[in-house]
Amino acid sequence: MFDMDGLEQACADVYAVAKDWGHGLPERAAPLGVLVGVALLALVALQATWAIVRLIFLPQAARGAVQVVAGALARAVRDGAATSAALLSMQSRLRWPYPFRLRACARVLESGQATSLVRAAVEYRVLPEACQGTGIAAEAVGPAALAGWLAGLAERRQSTDWTRTGAFSISIVIAMVLIARAIAALIVPKWEAIMRDLGIPEPARFHALVSVVGFIDAWWWLVLLVALPMVVMSLALASRWHWRRRQRQDRARVILAGIACGRAEAALAHDLQPALPTSQALAEAARSGDFTLLCRACGWIATTPAALTAAVESDRWRQARVESAWRVARTVLVPLALAGAVFWICTALFGVLIDLIAVLAEQST
Repeated sequence: MFDMDGLEQACADVYAVAKDWGHGLPERAAPLGVLVGVALLALVALQATWAIVRLIFLPQAARGAVQVVAGALARAVRDGAATSAALLSMQSRLRWPYPFRLRACARVLESGQATSLVRAAVEYRVLPEACQGTGIAAEAVGPAALAGWLAGLAERRQSTDWTRTGAFSISIVIAMVLIARAIAALIVPKWEAIMRDLGIPEPARFHALVSVVGFIDAWWWLVLLVALPMVVMSLALASRWHWRRRQRQDRARVILAGIACGRAEAALAHDLQPALPTSQALAEAARSGDFTLLCRACGWIATTPAALTAAVESDRWRQARVESAWRVARTVLVPLALAGAVFWICTALFGVLIDLIAVLAEQST
């Protein structure tokens, strides 16, 4: 039968060990307070650090800012208003450093130094550089095509906000380093001392935890030096891929807007040269003036403008479904990954506690 008296004695021994350790808690509170202070300072400095990283290391304009600015410019071009005034009116809706960029771009447009709205907006990082070629092509076709292209950039799609994702990723990396250092400094030495005094071998999971947190505690600066640039580079590549992915639809917008304005296929192919400067098929379409060849050079299979419109709508629907599936997967996988790490740490630590209770129960019988 189960020895209840032995279990009570084992619990009493564990309580006595914890009580003895608690007598020195005021002396141990100093490093814990320093650790909490460092964590708070890291959280306070996170937003400022991320703003500087966005300004220096991320050349692409943020997606939310692009949507706001492109919408204002589309309305100004469509209404025949001054684009510099539209840029200045957006200063209060965007956070730093975009007000500075908007003022610089508006100043260049007002002075007449810039002959192209798209080139000026890309130069001052108001619009993404990956879209510059298609924007120049839309500007060459006419105001209607340019307004349509800008309206396409301003579309509100349910997709990833890379600014928030970057801040969240950097905060997770810093929090993991702080938690690992706290475990290595405050928890692991006590568990090792107790197991050494009782002659209990380290469980495999606890030994793995000690190795991981020991490495992070000893090389925390190397972990941050490697992890943070990787996060920034991943976000920059993901943002650039997003804008390049939509270029196929933007080229179709330019073609449809040009056809609606009565522009010839050969002239459209010539206007689209900045978007596809090395395309031999586009050069052939410029010589032949064939609509089917023009669409094929821009990545579409269509013989009439109506067929091209239907293909664009079908592609937009398919991209929306893919983005929705990715958003659901990300919503499920990220919490599961964090929960898995927490579960591993908890099982490693509480597994030692269970072993201690079992050993003390055996010794008391």
